[in-house]
Order: sequence, then structure tokens, then C-alpha cells
Amino acid sequence: MEAAHRDPEVYDLPSFAEAHHMSRSRLYELLDLGCGPAVTANGRRKIITREAAEEWRRVWTGKSLPSRARREIEEPRGAPERA
Repeated sequence: MEAAHRDPEVYDLPSFAEAHHMSRSRLYELLDLGCGPAVTANGRRKIITREAAEEWRRVWTGKSLPSRARREIEEPRGAPERA
């Protein structure tokens, strides 16, 4: 029987991205879109707690994460409002 995966107490942003098999730029994109995990400031350092990582996975498991490119194709910036 395999041991269950256990997150570290906290991740810094690069280690979270690596642990979740994404680039740092993709993590920053998700954060910018409001779809990333909750980030806490610890002085100048930004961290993601174990609980925030678990919650993010619970919410997004089985769903497609959005991408800025897809969002901009659907709603181009500066496009006139539709009536």
C-alpha cells in the first residue's frame, strides 16, 4: 500500500508550480485570473499554505483551468460593449 501524499506546511510560488507540474508563468497567470490558490504574504515572501493547496486542488480537480488566451479570444480587450 502506498503512503498518502502529504503537502509541505507551506510552498513558495516556484515550489508550488513545480509540485503541480506547471510553469511559474502559468501559476502567475492563474493568480492574475483569480483561479490560483490563496496566497499569503509572509513579510516580502509569498507562500501557499498546505490548506490552500488542498482547497485549490479540491475546487479544480476534474475541471479545465482557464487560460488568458482563451478568455481574450472570447472577450477581446477594448471591444465595444454589446447592447
